[in-house]
Amino acid sequence: RSAGDVRAGESDESHSSQTPQVVNACYAARATWALGYPDTALNRAERALSAAQDVRHPERLLIATHFAAQLNQLRGEHAATQERAETVISLAEEYALPLWLAFGHMNRGWSRIAQRDIDNGIEELRRGLSMYDASGARLWRPHYFGLLAQGLASAERIDDARRELSAALAIVEETGEFWCASELHPIEGELVIMQSGSDDRHSTPPQKLPSAAASRAEDCFRQALAIAD
Repeated sequence: RSAGDVRAGESDESHSSQTPQVVNACYAARATWALGYPDTALNRAERALSAAQDVRHPERLLIATHFAAQLNQLRGEHAATQERAETVISLAEEYALPLWLAFGHMNRGWSRIAQRDIDNGIEELRRGLSMYDASGARLWRPHYFGLLAQGLASAERIDDARRELSAALAIVEETGEFWCASELHPIEGELVIMQSGSDDRHSTPPQKLPSAAASRAEDCFRQALAIAD
């Protein structure tokens, strides 16, 4: 693994009780998702989870469940994310594993937001991020800050959302997770549109977006496309 994985908390100690079959399938699932094959990625995550069904090795089940939950989150599957995140939280609490507990709360927080339990979801996602920061982990933080920004936008807290998004983009520069910027810039563009239209969003017919805001939003979407290419 790279130094970045160690900074993220995915250290040798985190995998000390794992088998290569489980760990390899987990990382293969994540890599396959990154290459643009979400269905194949889910199949591999399910394979890892199946291989991890051994009560004598709870950490094996924990890591496989986390990878599956995270993949469900990336695929936008809120019910499956919540179910698996709750398993992660339960195991992490039982065996005192704070890094995985943070991931569990972040993923469940997102799922609650997605299911319109917005305020509680935001609170849980913030709690998970705070726990994650305390662990010293760095990777994946921009992604979860982006999810928090989306949740705040859902609550019409646009200024708060833009602050969290700015923090996410700053972290990208620190960690080099530029893949994440391709999902953050569209959120930024949507926030520009929401903020510009907040004063007349109930008007009939809807008012045209000011040219400066339209140009800024377009720049955000173009930046995302450039990174994705």
